Amino acid sequence: MTLIRIILCLSLLLAAAAPRANAQDCAPDSAAYSFHTRELIAPVALTAAGAIGISAFSGFKSYTRTQIDRWGGSHHITADEYLRFVPAAAYLALGPCGVKARSSFRDRLMAGATAYLCMGAAVYAVKNIVRETRPDGSDRHSFPSGHVATAFTGAELLRIEYGNAIGAAGYAVAVGVGVLRMYNRRHWYNDVLAGAGIGILCARAGYWLLPLERRIFGLDRPRAVSASRSSYGTSAVVAPFYAPPSRTLGLSLALVI
Repeated sequence: MTLIRIILCLSLLLAAAAPRANAQDCAPDSAAYSFHTRELIAPVALTAAGAIGISAFSGFKSYTRTQIDRWGGSHHITADEYLRFVPAAAYLALGPCGVKARSSFRDRLMAGATAYLCMGAAVYAVKNIVRETRPDGSDRHSFPSGHVATAFTGAELLRIEYGNAIGAAGYAVAVGVGVLRMYNRRHWYNDVLAGAGIGILCARAGYWLLPLERRIFGLDRPRAVSASRSSYGTSAVVAPFYAPPSRTLGLSLALVI
């Protein structure tokens, strides 16, 4: 029951702190997603709570670990290895499947790539600085949870792009990943909280940085469309290449939209 209360409290905190979608936010191909200070509340609170839990509240940490061990025993469920990617896959797939999105597919790719790059860098850096031992003692890369950060990044991307209803489904999957990471003795509760906070913050950063990226790559500049371009639409060229120094064979892709 204690674990269930923790999950419910986490879900309520995320729901209360998430900005509400409005008509402008849900407009197709909208590049604007403005920064608001309130959007820092949930991710900063979760990350701070996780960081405090590294050395403080050791009694509660042991208690939750004991309760989870009694619940799960020696069983191991590997679903978390795959479920962490479900929100990200939905984020890219729902638009082409006909679900109304607030941004173009190109903008979704840019925002998602930025979010996951930020998340990966943050998780890798913190893991190697903190070096917290996992509950199963396998290594010292417990804090924060990379699986949970991956899932929550995708869940928040879903919420921003498709609204709170679809985002809630993504968050349900992300919370499930967090529970399984604790169930499998891979993470402490504070690792999961910090992973959730980092994931949410990086997802929002992906959209905050999107207007800047559009300016850097010149995507906001009007451009003339030639008759040939308008007739043939998107053009793509794929060419093989070989790098003698490294003996590397690969393909290069040029895409004009």
